[in-house]
Amino acid sequence: MATARSAAIVGGGIGGLTVANALKQIGMSVSLYERAPYFIPTVGAAFGLTPNGQMSLAHIGFKDQIEKILHPFLKWQILNDNCEIVAASDRIGDYGKRFGYFMGGTLRSELVDVLKEPLEKNGILHYSHNVTNIKQDNDGVTISFDNEKEQKPVQVDMVIGADGIHSTVVKQIFTPTAQSIYSKVNLFYGMIDNIDQQTSINPMITTKNTFIQYFGHRHCLSYRTGNKGQYMWAITYPSVTPPTTSQSWAIRVPVRVPTPRVRVRVRVPVRVPVRVPTSRVRVPTKSYSSTSTSSVLPSSATSDDAEWTKMKNQQELSECLTKFPQSHPIHQCVAATDKQRILHFGLYYRQHRNDGWHRNRICLLGDPCHATLPHIGQGVNMAIEDAISLAMCLEKYNFQMEPAFQEYYKKRFNRTKRVVDMARYMGSFYRSENPIISSIRRHVYPRIFLSRTMLKRLEKEIFENCPVPVQQKNIVK
Repeated sequence: MATARSAAIVGGGIGGLTVANALKQIGMSVSLYERAPYFIPTVGAAFGLTPNGQMSLAHIGFKDQIEKILHPFLKWQILNDNCEIVAASDRIGDYGKRFGYFMGGTLRSELVDVLKEPLEKNGILHYSHNVTNIKQDNDGVTISFDNEKEQKPVQVDMVIGADGIHSTVVKQIFTPTAQSIYSKVNLFYGMIDNIDQQTSINPMITTKNTFIQYFGHRHCLSYRTGNKGQYMWAITYPSVTPPTTSQSWAIRVPVRVPTPRVRVRVRVPVRVPVRVPTSRVRVPTKSYSSTSTSSVLPSSATSDDAEWTKMKNQQELSECLTKFPQSHPIHQCVAATDKQRILHFGLYYRQHRNDGWHRNRICLLGDPCHATLPHIGQGVNMAIEDAISLAMCLEKYNFQMEPAFQEYYKKRFNRTKRVVDMARYMGSFYRSENPIISSIRRHVYPRIFLSRTMLKRLEKEIFENCPVPVQQKNIVK
């Protein structure tokens, strides 16, 4: 039975970085290939790093580093359109006391820095490597890159595809996969720096260690992230089309989205002048996952095109805000946000891959097999879990690929499918304009959502179903 002692990872997102560290820790020879020339922090990217993601990263030695970049949540509050608290719970604060891990918010760029540092130090991370061909046989897998004169093909025992929703690995090795599905939901997303200096925002919503959701005629959320005074907000709204643009001159920014691991087609940030990098750039032809963020202006674009798009985004944001009463704090958040820190994009997902996640020596993790929507904040956390689970399976079977890959799929399929389905259901619920559902969302659901029963179910999903077991430190009834 074929064994693997060397592995190539395609895709340098958080899933790819995590699995590279995990495989290195169990003694494998690892190389990670990222097509971007370097990592460029995404404008405004923050996300919820939940205890299951933290526990998985702690399993490979990153617990102390994660604690330094996490802003923990001790309270969960749900507000209505009048900024009145309709439901609240401090039970999520008990997680840290009992298990040693809090719900929390972090900046994607800071987590990337933590994960890539040991890889760069050991010469494992290779930038500007765009995979063009993958071939496997009984002896191993050969990977070729687009610049063959400078980047020679490499041969390894196994390959891991962690290269996003438009995975090159999937296209070359797996059967044709359905296109990504537009969820009929768009999102405005913003980041505010130095939140403690913002006197125009209701201090009720900027309280430290508090996760806030707003259930009214529209759904939005906000919270502190990281430990340097950043504050994020996001508004979702229903739409039959993604943000408007002209296909002949679209300005697209490939990004990694902050909540749980959905892939998006991003349009020009609201009122943002486009900056064309002078270094090496690529013009993407479709939405995809990338570890870098670069603004690219196609040659066919003109200043009039950019101005038209800017105005259209302004109109759509203004129209979106009309659904909130003037007393709603989202107006204050938007007004306090530098317009270069606002993004506007449509949300996409994929049908869960149910035909196996490996083909002989090649295996997938993260979005190539289960891209999800951000409505329950688990996309990135699922990719991190995948990485740790795959490494654990390989070690268990002494690096024999076939039994390890089979057990990995068996362990991960039901959990990730449950998360993908739940995120889709919640998205439908949040965007529904049906009067009955809207009334339930505003008046009934908040109390059910933060009830003891629901929070116990959340606890079970996060802690008991995580691939890394955790011991309770103190039982709180």
